[in-house]
Amino acid sequence: MYRLSRSRSPRLFAACCLAALAAAALVAGCANNPPFDNSGSSTGANGASGNVTKAQSGGTTVAIKNFLYQPGTLTVPAGTTVTWTQLDVIPHTVTSGRPGGEDAGTVFDNTLSNVNQTYSFTFDTPGTFAYFCRFHPEMAAGVVVTGTGSGSPAATQTTSPRVAPTPTPPPPAGAKLVADKLINPRGFTWGPDGALYVAEAGTKPGDTASSGGGATPPPGPVKPGCESWRPSFDRFQAHCPGVSGPTIGSNGRIEKFAPDGTRTVVADKLPVVDGPFAATMGVTSVAFIGQDLYTVIAAGETRGAPKFPTGVYKVNGDATVTLWANLEAFQKANPPKYIPPDYNFSNPYDMVAMNGKLYISDGNACVIFEVDPAAT
Repeated sequence: MYRLSRSRSPRLFAACCLAALAAAALVAGCANNPPFDNSGSSTGANGASGNVTKAQSGGTTVAIKNFLYQPGTLTVPAGTTVTWTQLDVIPHTVTSGRPGGEDAGTVFDNTLSNVNQTYSFTFDTPGTFAYFCRFHPEMAAGVVVTGTGSGSPAATQTTSPRVAPTPTPPPPAGAKLVADKLINPRGFTWGPDGALYVAEAGTKPGDTASSGGGATPPPGPVKPGCESWRPSFDRFQAHCPGVSGPTIGSNGRIEKFAPDGTRTVVADKLPVVDGPFAATMGVTSVAFIGQDLYTVIAAGETRGAPKFPTGVYKVNGDATVTLWANLEAFQKANPPKYIPPDYNFSNPYDMVAMNGKLYISDGNACVIFEVDPAAT
């Protein structure tokens, strides 16, 4: 755990490191395999989509490593059994189809949670089979099956079969809607006045070539550092083709919902930045110490928003915020001992208050911060 003290010019000091929180990294990014990018037009036997631009022939194994399916495209004859081996410490899935598609998981779907765990599937029918990771949808790859097959694809599973999701139960009797029309809501808390306070991350501008967020790279090999899963600011810094700048917005906010139904914006015009896999990042959580409201914001120079360093902010009475503890600067000066593969400085995830101090979990650096707002 890291402890930070605060004066108007933050005075920071480190204590001991916390063991890596591997589960928290599930919210962080995982890399995309260009051949099957979930946005192409080639269709295979399972109706999945993907652009087959590179292929490896002769192999029958796929490694899941560093948030990639390696190779991204595998070409095999009908009747071949392909085996995936999990080499990341973070769970992934091997799910046929495309994210959000009706065909997702209809041919094969398996979760690999442990290092060196494997999953095998026999492809008996020729065609192009795209697949992806349910946990990290920008991880996409495919298998091209050639030759004349007989029958339908058959699976040989070395792990537990897919379990159908439990249907969402209806709301309990007497349930009441207390907050709606939120903009990417994140953390929330109750204030000393009995009102509900909600952090809303906001929305980014549309991903266009001019904004740099969703520029389509030219066909062919992808330049290292320009993979589509990377944040727009990272791709801008790497001088990627078609990327002219980071995607940044300013409609993040914190809203208050009073017991009588009154709705008030208590902090407005907060930064919205582009995270891995086009994730929306910005305001993530809120917490009270006495009558003072604090929020934690994920933005900063490393995401193209230098006016809002990633850190803890105090909410002022005029809907503005004041930086109270600069987590980004602290991590640059005190990097964690465990560096995840997708590490990109601080990515605060949640915050709670206890005994006059704030505790912030960081899903990217895999640490917990302690901030004492009263320290001088």
